[in-house]
Amino acid sequence: MIVRLLSYAPPLHWQAMHAFYAFRAIPGVESATGDSYCRVLGTGDETFRITVAHRPAELALALSVASENPMHADEAERCVRFAFDLDTDTTTIEGQLRDAEPGLAHLLALRPGLRPPGGWSGFELAVRAILGQQITVSGARTLAARLVMLCGNGVADAGSDDLPAQAFPSPQALLQADLSLLPMPGARRRTLQTVAHAVIEQPALLAPGQTLAAALDAWCSIPGIGPWTAHYIALRALQVADAFPASDAGLLRAARSLGLAHDARSLEARSARWRPLRAFMAQHLWCSDMA
Repeated sequence: MIVRLLSYAPPLHWQAMHAFYAFRAIPGVESATGDSYCRVLGTGDETFRITVAHRPAELALALSVASENPMHADEAERCVRFAFDLDTDTTTIEGQLRDAEPGLAHLLALRPGLRPPGGWSGFELAVRAILGQQITVSGARTLAARLVMLCGNGVADAGSDDLPAQAFPSPQALLQADLSLLPMPGARRRTLQTVAHAVIEQPALLAPGQTLAAALDAWCSIPGIGPWTAHYIALRALQVADAFPASDAGLLRAARSLGLAHDARSLEARSARWRPLRAFMAQHLWCSDMA
């Protein structure tokens, strides 16, 4: 077991991040209980389990890695820093958003330190976005669990406890699986396979530091990927701060309840005020919709 303390730029709204991951946790792959989050990382023979807990007094997350391999710990630290967006100065961002939209100052004040949760891997996030097209979060979670049962990879020393013991499938594993066993439209199965091929052949699809325009052009060129999915991948898998899936049902519900916009087109127009930080405002809107 390797334990590390990962400092963050305060404040961090841990409760919202924990709730986000808990609601979307894929059975067998991840779990969130009490004040901790646990999941399996890695692929092939290099899978290992991690646990993350909040240490507010130390302004840090405690990362426990069930491995003695320092390379696993380094990979886990990189993934956790990305997934929880630990290095972002949310105080400055929230100040800029308040200046741009004073009428939403109360919303921003409700959850100081809120940030968009990142993906644990770009491929996993892209697959989960495709599985979630036009269905509920719980429905997407169920589909993801079935996909993992088809082609996930188990932890070698899983033991007999109830902790997560399956790693999310790699692109190669997905391509070898019989996706006809998934209860979803055939076109969406083909999209999963197309994306798996694409990320193998074009690693730059998931490279960090892309502009929003470049990310949208690249992802929307893939058959089966539309603007909502491309924005969602850019927002979470690539952490593009200006990504904003204006047609998202949750964003639209929040926008209507707050009197910001009544449809995707008007919400897209309103979001111009928040550029280039629209992803952060999107997270505040999503949280307000779940309140």
